[in-house]
Amino acid sequence: MSDPVADALRSCAFAHPLRTHQQLALDAATDGRNYLVLPPGAGKTVVGWEAARRLGQRILVLTPNTAVQDQWAQTWQRDFGPGPDAVCGADRSLASPVTVLTYQSLAVLDRETVTGRTGGTRSGEPTGPRCWTCCIPTAGT
Repeated sequence: MSDPVADALRSCAFAHPLRTHQQLALDAATDGRNYLVLPPGAGKTVVGWEAARRLGQRILVLTPNTAVQDQWAQTWQRDFGPGPDAVCGADRSLASPVTVLTYQSLAVLDRETVTGRTGGTRSGEPTGPRCWTCCIPTAGT
């Protein structure tokens, strides 16, 4: 059975050739648990998106502010040519397979948004099986 999120992400591709150092960084990122350090302008956003895309899971990027949030969202839309099933969202509902939020947005998530349920006092778990790839750029990106 096909995974619609993985299929949507597979249909996206970076629209330009990767630089040598970007390809080396991606080749070294084999298990999905990596820390990337590159100087300003070296393409950390592109490497982050491509590494996350290759994992084929829902992508959540958490950013320190709305300027960096916009940078990540614009790079995805402009350079990865997502189809209608992989458009980048900025909604706390996490409905999109690709979502970019600020750290602050986590502080205001309500129980219904996270669990899809209302009422009760017991902490619930998110509805449905969801695997996420999470990128957290630092303030200097």
